[in-house]
Amino acid sequence: EWRAGKEQEEMDLSVEAARQHAQALLEAEQLGTVNYDEHLVNAHLSYRKAASLYAARDRPLLAGALLVELADSIANELNRYDEATEFYVEAIAATRDAVAVTEKLNVHSKLASCRILAGDFEGALGAFLHLARLCKEFAGEEGGSTAFYGDMLRQCDIVVVLLLLLLRPGSEERV
Repeated sequence: EWRAGKEQEEMDLSVEAARQHAQALLEAEQLGTVNYDEHLVNAHLSYRKAASLYAARDRPLLAGALLVELADSIANELNRYDEATEFYVEAIAATRDAVAVTEKLNVHSKLASCRILAGDFEGALGAFLHLARLCKEFAGEEGGSTAFYGDMLRQCDIVVVLLLLLLRPGSEERV
């Protein structure tokens, strides 16, 4: 019991440190200081440590959620989409063994959308195709009875068509 309390305390402290590093990262960017990269590395290492503590205690969703938190901050508050995609990829790896399907799909969706914002249309196409494949796979596991997977699959199909049109040779001449 004492050991479990210490483990929880260590996880809590690691999460708090990670969030403080993320806050310093956001402040460094807003102030335009030269320490941005240093704060990014520190935030990443802190979030990774906290995530690994959760993963070691068989809590992959919490591990992935921490990495998504960092990626969301970088993407939404700093508009640094290339950097955010790296953290979404790590979050996907962290949640690979999780059983919560909707959370896994959410992370894949965030990665795919972030790749579009980063201008990586080929990467986004691959991510949306993978997301569509996951939707089909999960819908099959649940008997195909949930409308959620169908809705997400239709959204993926629409974005895939638009990305294919965008990536079609000669499309930049028509824009």
